[in-house]
Amino acid sequence: MKLSLRSLLIYFIVTLAVLTLPACTKPAEDALKRLTRAGQSLTPDDFVKAAGQGDVELVGLFLQAGMDRNAQDARSYTALIQASENGRKEVVRALLQEGVKTDLQTTDGNTAVIAAAGNDQFECVRLLIEANADVNLKNGKNWTALMKAVYQGHQKTTDVMLRTSRDALQKEDQLARALMVASLLGHNEIARSLLDAGAPVNKPIEKKQTALMFAASTGKKDMTQLLLARGADPSMVNADGSTASIIALQKGHTDIAKLIDTAAATATASSNRAAALSASAVAPKPAPPATANPSTSPALTVAAAPAAPPELLGSTTPKTAPTTNEQDAAAARMEQAWLREKKVDPQSLLAVDTGQDSDGDGWTDAEEIAYGTDPHDPNSHPPLYTKLRMVKLDAQPFPVLFDGVEGKKASISIQHGQMSEPYVLAVGARIPGESWKIAAIRPRKSVDKSGTTIDVSELTLVNAESGEKLVLIKSMQANSPGGTAVLSLEGMDREVQVKEKQQFSLAPNDPDRYTVLDIRPTQVVLKVNGTGEVITVSMRQPATATKR
Repeated sequence: MKLSLRSLLIYFIVTLAVLTLPACTKPAEDALKRLTRAGQSLTPDDFVKAAGQGDVELVGLFLQAGMDRNAQDARSYTALIQASENGRKEVVRALLQEGVKTDLQTTDGNTAVIAAAGNDQFECVRLLIEANADVNLKNGKNWTALMKAVYQGHQKTTDVMLRTSRDALQKEDQLARALMVASLLGHNEIARSLLDAGAPVNKPIEKKQTALMFAASTGKKDMTQLLLARGADPSMVNADGSTASIIALQKGHTDIAKLIDTAAATATASSNRAAALSASAVAPKPAPPATANPSTSPALTVAAAPAAPPELLGSTTPKTAPTTNEQDAAAARMEQAWLREKKVDPQSLLAVDTGQDSDGDGWTDAEEIAYGTDPHDPNSHPPLYTKLRMVKLDAQPFPVLFDGVEGKKASISIQHGQMSEPYVLAVGARIPGESWKIAAIRPRKSVDKSGTTIDVSELTLVNAESGEKLVLIKSMQANSPGGTAVLSLEGMDREVQVKEKQQFSLAPNDPDRYTVLDIRPTQVVLKVNGTGEVITVSMRQPATATKR
């Protein structure tokens, strides 16, 4: 029988399909059989588990058997995420060659690069970044890969990310935020790497906090020294009007506050010397004096060497070469003008103060220079409040502790010595044995620097007799109202006892009057009535003036 050309063509195609079909299906079938023999089932859970164990051959069999390379297991992990977290770099490399998606996220928002960075799997991090993984993605707690690495103290991973992704990290302010975390936790070498990579040392974030403030708040001395050496500005204030030094004092880190004040004073002196040297470059060169003036103070001698420019002396051309005394006076005026313009903290020079008091008015030359007063005139000196110190706190713990919110009621404990008595009370209820009643219950949550949610609920109490209000924070011990603090004028043998809202003066001839705004465990906050200036008087530390 003769076949037509068309029939022969159809026969050839069908025969070829039948012959090649087993060849196409055989690898998948073989892979599935091998998986079965190995005790594996073709499921995402087994696939992801094999990747996490680093079994490259088994992962290859899953893919040959038809497993979706981007499949997620019951925990929403992909094979790439699991392998990256466990540091299985060979599996990561194989999966990337298969074209898996690098930026898939778990239900918690973690990507492969975040998972690897959190476990310091820096080689996997490098492979993922080379495959264009997005280093700026955040998980559910707003942590990026870099932030996780820094938080955990993973130096190698941090260095890899800085070498490979510095520009991308800078664009999203990640370097600045990572520096905050390193400063808070005292990861010195990581902070040094971040600074070397261009992390801005003075860039503020939420509430205008800086890296130096975080280091000061946790008493990290080495970190504080590193940041100051890299140009951290100790004069910057946060949203509450506090400098890093004040924050350190509030947390009880007096050594850190002293360190910051020393740096501030040194920077001030250096700036003054630089300004004087710059000015002297355009001034007529004075004739050298025959002898040095023995009355010149050490603090002024350093700054007084350069001649002052004529415009600062009120003359365009000096008629005669200035004497050493004239140079000293001009340099002092330059320092005063610069400090006033920059609003330098008057106590910042105390750390390098030589103690010399040329006019005997009770303020050292360094203190007077800082305030812009004349260190050689006993009638010219800073305000009295610069001598204030807090020496004693006389306050009793409030006997009620707020334990938390239960439904619409407040759980409290009334302290009786070493014993406590629990109660659950609603708004309007009176606290047993006390003159206080519950005015309001406010449930509140906050998130700390590590991303942990904390309970900061508030309980407002009202005194049924006086109408006074008191707000308690969950689990925080409060002081009873009516506490007092003792303030002392250093070197003047005078003390004054103050309480909240009280107005007082420091001496009969003191033109200023003050109002007590707040009494805290380690400081008293005052307001200068005439100017509105707010003064923070710290325990055993100089008063620090801040504008609020």
